[in-house]
Amino acid sequence: MIQKFSFSIQNRNNITSLSIYLFLIVFTVILIYPFIWMALSSLKSSREIFLSPFSFPKKLRISNYFEAWKRCSFGVALRNSVLVSAGSVLPIVFFSSLAAYPIARMKFSGRVFILIFLIIGHMIPLQVVMIPLAIELKNLHLMNTLLGLILPLIAKGIPLTLIVLVGFFQDIPLEIEDAAKIDGCSEFGIFWKIILPLSKPALSATLIFQIMFTWNEFLLPLVVIRRRAVMTIPLAVQAFTGQDFVEWEYRFAALTLAIIPIVVAYFLFQRQFVRGLTFGALKE
Repeated sequence: MIQKFSFSIQNRNNITSLSIYLFLIVFTVILIYPFIWMALSSLKSSREIFLSPFSFPKKLRISNYFEAWKRCSFGVALRNSVLVSAGSVLPIVFFSSLAAYPIARMKFSGRVFILIFLIIGHMIPLQVVMIPLAIELKNLHLMNTLLGLILPLIAKGIPLTLIVLVGFFQDIPLEIEDAAKIDGCSEFGIFWKIILPLSKPALSATLIFQIMFTWNEFLLPLVVIRRRAVMTIPLAVQAFTGQDFVEWEYRFAALTLAIIPIVVAYFLFQRQFVRGLTFGALKE
């Protein structure tokens, strides 16, 4: 009787696990399919995209990638996107971590006010401040420059990153910090030698999020940038969209090239990214 009961429980657990895996597989296919469809469409002609949008290409048109690279100056746009992403993401993570440490680990008046102020700042959409921002950048002679694009992206990315890091820093046990103080470690030493190494998962997660946000940012470059020499990838892809036409095969080819650096960055930081998202939910 006991064996039958345990056998039925095991079968039920196996069915539940199988159902979960099937659901995850279907969900993954749904998420990945648009990217697969885009990559396949980038190898077709524009006529074939409309006549048979869901079939495999009859003839692989690799030339679409070379044409897209040449016509939208993709190499220049790639360089600009890398400079903008690196020039904004690294300061965002650096300054956010410096500010998150005292907010999370020290007690001082105004700490709650600073957090509320940051949350409110994060809630204000970029569209609300776009006109005064453009006027300010023009007065500072930063229009049509990469610096004029990097500085607003830093200001936009700091609040969310700081809020995430504050929550992560608060979960680090205080006993580690107390032991370091007993050994004579300074506050900056505790931050640099203890807090930051323990926070690699959170730093990696915020790093990937900010890279993804800055890499895909379209509205701000559209307002700030006018010259092709300083265009980022989202603006360069617009070269295949006119008033009366869209060259879909070249547009899909450029977009496929554009997502490759993000995919590479994710796989490089995949383990830290997952740990950063699940920290606190699972205790080792």
